[in-house]
Amino acid sequence: MCRRRFESNLRRAGVEIEEETSTSEKKRMHFLKLFLPWDVMCYYAEDLCLRAPLQV
Repeated sequence: MCRRRFESNLRRAGVEIEEETSTSEKKRMHFLKLFLPWDVMCYYAEDLCLRAPLQV
């Protein structure tokens, strides 16, 4: 329940999430790849008052 809520909050913030599952003989592993579009990164950098210059 908490994980799904966390993922939905990330999606609402503009984070793109890609799920990948890897299966071996004994284990099954799940990976979440998180991608931030440039405009989302700029928004949060300005919101946090980061001092580094923002360039593409």
